[in-house]
Amino acid sequence: MYNSSVLRKSFIKKVERIKIEKLRNKEKNERKEKSRKNKDRKVEKKRKSIIEMKKVEEK
Repeated sequence: MYNSSVLRKSFIKKVERIKIEKLRNKEKNERKEKSRKNKDRKVEKKRKSIIEMKKVEEK
């Protein structure tokens, strides 16, 4: 069968891969969230400008 040190090394490598994967996912989610916020900000700006245009047209 397998030597215990080999199993331990294998397990440690697996744990490291999982940690790296989690970190990547976290960074990816942060970028998505930032992008979403920027998009929301742009939409809000556009909405405000449309409201301003309507106010000007009414006058």
